[in-house]
Amino acid sequence: MSFEREIQRLLLGYIVFFGLIVLFAAYYAIIGPETLLEREDNVRRLQAEAAILRGAILDRSGSLLVESVEENGVVQRRYLHTAMNSALGYYSLFYGSGGAEAAFNTLLRGADLPQTLTTYLTRDLLHLPQRGSDIRLSFDLEVQRAIVEAMGERSGAVVVIAVPTGDVIALVSLPTFNPNLLDENWPELSQSPEQPFFNRVLQGDYQPGNAIQTVLAAAAAANRADFISVYDQASAPILVGEVSLNCAQRPPQANLSLQQAYAYSCPAPFSAWVEDVGLNAVQPLLGFFNRVPTLTLPGYAPEPQVNTQATPALTSTPGSDDAILNLEDALGQGDVTLTPFEMAVFAAAMVNDGNAPLPGTLLAVRPPDQEWHDAVTNESVIPVTSRETSLQVRNLMRGAVLDGSASAAAHDDLDIGGHTGLAYSGDRTLTWFVGFVQTGERAGFSVTVVLENSADVNLAAEIGGLALAQSVQEATEAD
Repeated sequence: MSFEREIQRLLLGYIVFFGLIVLFAAYYAIIGPETLLEREDNVRRLQAEAAILRGAILDRSGSLLVESVEENGVVQRRYLHTAMNSALGYYSLFYGSGGAEAAFNTLLRGADLPQTLTTYLTRDLLHLPQRGSDIRLSFDLEVQRAIVEAMGERSGAVVVIAVPTGDVIALVSLPTFNPNLLDENWPELSQSPEQPFFNRVLQGDYQPGNAIQTVLAAAAAANRADFISVYDQASAPILVGEVSLNCAQRPPQANLSLQQAYAYSCPAPFSAWVEDVGLNAVQPLLGFFNRVPTLTLPGYAPEPQVNTQATPALTSTPGSDDAILNLEDALGQGDVTLTPFEMAVFAAAMVNDGNAPLPGTLLAVRPPDQEWHDAVTNESVIPVTSRETSLQVRNLMRGAVLDGSASAAAHDDLDIGGHTGLAYSGDRTLTWFVGFVQTGERAGFSVTVVLENSADVNLAAEIGGLALAQSVQEATEAD
């Protein structure tokens, strides 16, 4: 009897064992394949990703910037121009992607392409690698190269935006890294105090300091301020919190009008004007920076405001999103921080009669074995101020280049306006240049330059003027 019980137990064990095998087999045959494929430790998934031929990246004129090359069965991503490194980001099998590589990852790896019968026969059955689409971006290699050369070893950010399209022509963040050596240098790069992965153009929330005077000038113009009357001791430094603010460049006399104070980036008259009219006069324009879209796929803000005509002067009471806490904020040394990108969009609005173009970078897409297709563009704008106000601000900026602290930005035969400013963040001094070049009615380029650990306003203006002149030259040759 005991022998029969043992046989029964053994038989029951076999039945349970084979039952589990049947259940596991059914699960992985019907439900489980996708979960297996999605596991991060799936070697086949890693091999499939490594075999993807990512699409090439080209600049606006068709110059090849990035390509995928297969050598001995191994696909390598090659970045061909060091000047483009900070704009393009990186792609790594081990560390993922960043910058434009991340923003357009779906296109570049071909994940958006439809699965047709031809795709199934040629790729899945024959085990051919997945191919992505080529993309053409709005960056201009020659403009980017000129800016990087002018920046040298300095830390900072430069961005150029075309008006009225909103195309981002150049995006320079320094110091940066070499994406061709990313995998071997990752430990050092990720811990570097220079923060090479930090995009200073898009993520650098800097104290604007005197650079905020362009926004204050727009607010003053919108509120019909007197730009001619002279303020006594206008060139004297003022104390904002624990920071002493000075003119960016010493003016020829001590008493200045608001127009002259803007030309030499002197804070005292603007402080007096804000205290006289109240913070409500400034808040609506600073509230604009809460509406500036970031550069994401496809590069435009969702549900943008449409404005095809001039907007009235912004003198209304601000909403809750437009909060300025005190005079320190209004003078650029408080809690209000701005990115170089946001300031470039604001300057672009001044060129575009008070309407900010929505920025973007994607111009065209070429799926495998197909022709180029233009990307869908968004012609909406963000209203900032009236045409009359923008015209007055442009004239103030022209005056600062003609006879002021931004004179180093001047280039013969080019209609350039700009403004320099000093800001203080901790123990660092920042130098700003915000400017534009106008090439036609509501057409041209805007630029913002930020130099870290520098008080050289002439250098900032010189780099900004060079970036604008190079942008005009490349656009002219392309036409």
